[in-house]
Amino acid sequence: MFPAVSVISFWLAAVGGFARNMYIKTSILEKVFSYWGDFKYIARPTTKEDMNNPAHAFKVLTSALHSMSVFANVAESGFWVDDCFAGKYNNMDISIAEVSASITKSKNNDITVFKGGIVRMPSFKSFKAKTVIKSRLNGKDLFSGDLKEVKLEDPNFSKIYRVFSGDQIEARYLITTSFMKRLLELRQSMKCEVSVLFENGEVFLLIHNNKNLFELPDKKNLASFKNYQGPVVDFLNILYTIEAMKLDKNIGM
Repeated sequence: MFPAVSVISFWLAAVGGFARNMYIKTSILEKVFSYWGDFKYIARPTTKEDMNNPAHAFKVLTSALHSMSVFANVAESGFWVDDCFAGKYNNMDISIAEVSASITKSKNNDITVFKGGIVRMPSFKSFKAKTVIKSRLNGKDLFSGDLKEVKLEDPNFSKIYRVFSGDQIEARYLITTSFMKRLLELRQSMKCEVSVLFENGEVFLLIHNNKNLFELPDKKNLASFKNYQGPVVDFLNILYTIEAMKLDKNIGM
């Protein structure tokens, strides 16, 4: 499937990890992911000009993360955004990034409140109130403010998740039976906790996996497609979850 990989993999092994990882993301995963949408790999800015450019994709994403109420206690400088893929899926602009969020308690004392993947997307479903889906096992540090808890009827979902919202009816409109089922499946397939935030017309999936989403272990053979199954399956599971949310359809309450 990857014509030049078997030859290039020997050169990459000699060059080292950074070149190898960049090749995987820009020359392999980007092409694979583009099968499902116009997805492109976005690297961290390296020049001072890009770092200070408010229109750069990383700056835009960092500002969006800082505006998320679940990270109300995290300063903008407390976010570290690493690899990011962005593109269109079902006519929605979607970004999937590796993110770390930390709170500085005192000098040389930073506490990491989140490390994992964050998926950001718009919602064509209309909503006004904020709604947070928090894992009972891992989501204590996600700030839900003065929202009221929403009791949902699915016992399997409620065993794992708690839902808080400013509008009980709106929360039930957003969190459909098919989405609850799919979120549980995503949690199982990713082998980690997943939280969700609906806020300001956008939806964020927070994947608490504490790992790189788009890298392969150093000793994996680049010429073997089976070694890419991890990031590709994770990517597809995220897309299937987005599809179950039906965010691309403005279905009335």
